[in-house]
Amino acid sequence: MMKYIALTALAGTMVLASCTSVQLEKSKKIAVASAGFTVASLPFMAKITSAYGAPYATLVSAFAEALVPGFEAPEQEGDYDEDYDEDGEYSDEDYDDEYDGEEDYDEYSDFEDGGDSDYDDEEYDFEQPMEDDSLSVQVNVIKERQTGQRVRGVPLKNGDTLTEDDNYKVQLRCNMECYAYIAQLDSTGRMDPIMPSSLVPDQNPLFAHQTYAIPQGSDWFYLDSSVGVEQIYFIFSLTPRDDIDLIFARLATANESLVPAQKVSIDEPVVFTRGIAGVRKGARQNVQLSNGSQGQYISTVLESIEAELVLTKWFRHE
Repeated sequence: MMKYIALTALAGTMVLASCTSVQLEKSKKIAVASAGFTVASLPFMAKITSAYGAPYATLVSAFAEALVPGFEAPEQEGDYDEDYDEDGEYSDEDYDDEYDGEEDYDEYSDFEDGGDSDYDDEEYDFEQPMEDDSLSVQVNVIKERQTGQRVRGVPLKNGDTLTEDDNYKVQLRCNMECYAYIAQLDSTGRMDPIMPSSLVPDQNPLFAHQTYAIPQGSDWFYLDSSVGVEQIYFIFSLTPRDDIDLIFARLATANESLVPAQKVSIDEPVVFTRGIAGVRKGARQNVQLSNGSQGQYISTVLESIEAELVLTKWFRHE
């Protein structure tokens, strides 16, 4: 289960930055396509029904259908989109040539003495403005990592592992005004709306070229002791989605008194993507760490070919 508090300062000084990896968040366990396969038959739906009952599972199912209206499961393991290798990793050759993994940025990634950069901004300018003729988003789930006396914020890669001792937050930036809908499905089958919700002061629409941190400032999410797979679902739309607003309102009400009838654990991700035309390296972004210091990381930009863009970030909770 995701929790949220204003964390006290961690011991230590420094900030950091690392950067995202090409493995990017486009890993797929289930390929999104057309009709013929119902959301109700997804692997986690039976577990959610067992834990919280059919009415709650119906709400989760409704959100899944809002993410990807009409889809079917792959006929066999390994039936992936052409942009994925057999392990479900993103394999766009043009992107791989430009950005060959975290190690390429190691010499730029660490900041010391209160966050001052070790490199000259003009020499290493990662800024790549997003085009305004189609929707593009920078979306990163940042995990806070402490190594010795150093605290860093590192973009989460799909399949990474977090524990109840780790912190994380979401950061967003769009090139045009849009509407963001974000929900986390935890390892017990509970779905928590993140945005819009009472957890954050920022509400829709998101303004163009403004970075949003969820939660804000030095506040971070953390996890409870329930292990399994945690999934964060994102949908960005150029128009408001009243249907998702209604689903989120009903989920928030149901979560106020939600008690599992039996304990379940979701142990495999179900990954939805839609409308992604390309992926590229983005700009350096600041992130405020829980000790109040500033970190930086290299963001990832997703370009959309539709009026809506859907993606999933997931990690293992151990």
